[in-house]
Amino acid sequence: MKFLTDLPSGTDLSTELYVGDRDHKLMILEDLGECGPLMGLLQGDVEEETIEAFERFGALLGQLHAATFGRERKLNEIKANLGLTSLPLDNASRDIRTDRPNLKSHFEKLGVETSNGFVEELE
Repeated sequence: MKFLTDLPSGTDLSTELYVGDRDHKLMILEDLGECGPLMGLLQGDVEEETIEAFERFGALLGQLHAATFGRERKLNEIKANLGLTSLPLDNASRDIRTDRPNLKSHFEKLGVETSNGFVEELE
């Protein structure tokens, strides 16, 4: 969070971290209001909302990449100060193959064409 909140002013790409205590594993963050997870949109039936949400997500992700480009040294400093050798990742370890039966329909809802055999190759 510190890495993202320390981005240059005018870069509003993350929630505000109000206070944190590592020993107590406590973080108090800005409330972002009512918004569901992206996976919920993929599994929903409202195609227009899904496409709009993913377009916004893609635009914000691009802005985040642009804003953080070249700042790896700063991120490594923050990690070192916290005693981290790697970043803990929430569902980065989730195996996409577990949702393989629904994957093709998710892509279809987004209008994303996949090559023949793509989903089957995820084994």
